[in-house]
Amino acid sequence: MLPLPTGILLRRLMSDPELLGVSHVVVDEVHERSVDSDLLLLLLRQLLVRAAVTGRPAPRVVLMSATADAQLFARYFEIAHQAEVRRASTGVAAHFLCTGVHCFKCNHWAPSAFACGKTL
Repeated sequence: MLPLPTGILLRRLMSDPELLGVSHVVVDEVHERSVDSDLLLLLLRQLLVRAAVTGRPAPRVVLMSATADAQLFARYFEIAHQAEVRRASTGVAAHFLCTGVHCFKCNHWAPSAFACGKTL
């Protein structure tokens, strides 16, 4: 496994459009759109189409995102089947370090100068 930024993978595709020797391409956070990521998806799609036409083996493309519409990408890549992993959402708990301010009017600690509700 060789993790590469999008730009480096694009350079690799320019010098080796068939990605010979590559078995898998994993694109994480596919929902984060940019010119580079859109171009990468286009080139990967073209690679898969060329491989299907010529019968040459192609790398498996794995697109990952917590928020993307899986059907949209399945239609774009003309995929008949897909794997979708669902998991329960977990709540987020906020924990703060003790950065309080002592309120001399109330004689207690407040999380901020405005938390006790009285003017300091």
